[in-house]
Formats: sequence, C-alpha cells, structure tokens
Amino acid sequence: MPPAPSYLNPAPVAPPAKSESVVSLAEREQNGRIERDVIICAARRDWERVRQGLAGDKIEDGPVCEQEVE
Repeated sequence: MPPAPSYLNPAPVAPPAKSESVVSLAEREQNGRIERDVIICAARRDWERVRQGLAGDKIEDGPVCEQEVE
C-alpha cells in the first residue's frame, strides 16, 4: 500500500506571540481552519471514491468539496 497522501499531513498553526495583534492572530487561525477544511474534504472525496470502487460503481470526478474552499 502506498504512503498516505501529502494532504493528510497536519496544518500547523504557530502559537501567538505576546506582541502579535488580534487581527493577525485571527487571520492565521482562519487560514489554518481553511487548510484543514481542504484536507478533510479531500479525504472525504477519496473515501467516497474507494467506496464507489469497492461497490463496483462508476467513480465520479468532481470538486474536492461541495463548496470549493478558496
């Protein structure tokens, strides 16, 4: 079996610095959540493709998420 896809690696977010602004911290946290959403959506898509393949169904191509994440 091949190694896990690179998108399953954690998306690290550094802890806040004492002098960091709240806006900067919120922006970093939001970017981390967006990256994690992409990881979750890609894993879900691949899981569904495996299920379709094992059931003998045609594997459908589509977007990673129902609502694409920017």
